[in-house]
Amino acid sequence: MKIEIVTIHRLNNFGSAFQAMALYEYIDKLGYDVELLDYDPPYYKGRKLKNYISRIVFYSTIKRRTQKFDRFIEEHTKLSTKRYHSYKEINEAYPEADLYIAGGDQLWNYHHICGNDDVYKLWFYKGKKISYGTSMGGDRFSKEQLCDLKEKVAGFESIALREKQSLDIFKDLGLKATWVVDPVMLLPVKRYEELMKDPNEKSPYVFVYLVAHSEFLEKAVEYLSKTCGLKVIVYSGLGHKCKCDEQKRELGPEEVIGYIKNAEFVLSSSFHATVFSILFKKKFSVILPGETTNQRLYDLLSWTGLEDTMIQNMEQLEEVYKRENWYTEELSKIIKGRIQSSEDYLKTAIESALRNES
Repeated sequence: MKIEIVTIHRLNNFGSAFQAMALYEYIDKLGYDVELLDYDPPYYKGRKLKNYISRIVFYSTIKRRTQKFDRFIEEHTKLSTKRYHSYKEINEAYPEADLYIAGGDQLWNYHHICGNDDVYKLWFYKGKKISYGTSMGGDRFSKEQLCDLKEKVAGFESIALREKQSLDIFKDLGLKATWVVDPVMLLPVKRYEELMKDPNEKSPYVFVYLVAHSEFLEKAVEYLSKTCGLKVIVYSGLGHKCKCDEQKRELGPEEVIGYIKNAEFVLSSSFHATVFSILFKKKFSVILPGETTNQRLYDLLSWTGLEDTMIQNMEQLEEVYKRENWYTEELSKIIKGRIQSSEDYLKTAIESALRNES
């Protein structure tokens, strides 16, 4: 039986790369013939003037980083023989499969350009289709957007969402949905430890990832540096974000999780950096990004009981940094239970869809 996964995997973003790889690998281990639809729309490169300028100024850096991400996907997944760049191309000649799966980060978030792309709603495919771990990112959507979503995904055999809050949205639309963990949590931690590259840092450090520049960020890294004695390593886009000891611009997926795994502390606005911090049982704090993407972090930190890691001032940061006994046996049981229920859903959803197909 052939399964085609449609997700975001061509971004130079370690979270996108690992969620795509994890969903692929998990389904592959179930014994199915599975591949990723190699969809690479041009809008990922950005349309703003600063995107063009950055690509010129950091041409060599971007090229080396892109090569690392492309190599990771090509080594750890199987891609469709053709690479597609538009809905029109896919609609005219998509790969044949017994089942299509829409899975991954922000796919149905209308505040992101990908959420307005019908490829990720599998609108082109009239056969059996399900979703796994798809994200809406929030709940501030117009009536028109929700009507569009209902029309486009009503034909799915089953739908599984990453944020619990999104279940209410689907219920109001008259659609049934299941709450599941992000795809990266489907693989055991030891798998990521096998893949990661050790940064070989001799000094204890804080790893700062995907955080926008702000006065609060400057104060936070100053505290972590001067008071806590940590080296400050930043991996957060191409431009300057805060005062640091080192800014990394070319890390590949395996290198990013290596830095998270070996950090004394992780400070980020990233959902997946937070997931890996939890998986690796690291101390961390979250500076919330924007209103249209916060729900995924609220949801994750709510069901894990780690809501107080979301910080807005120095007092909260100091309290989180000094706290002990982060990862209790009770939390381990909660995480294990959520993963197990998500695995059960995915296995059953695939089996049921393919059984109906035959």
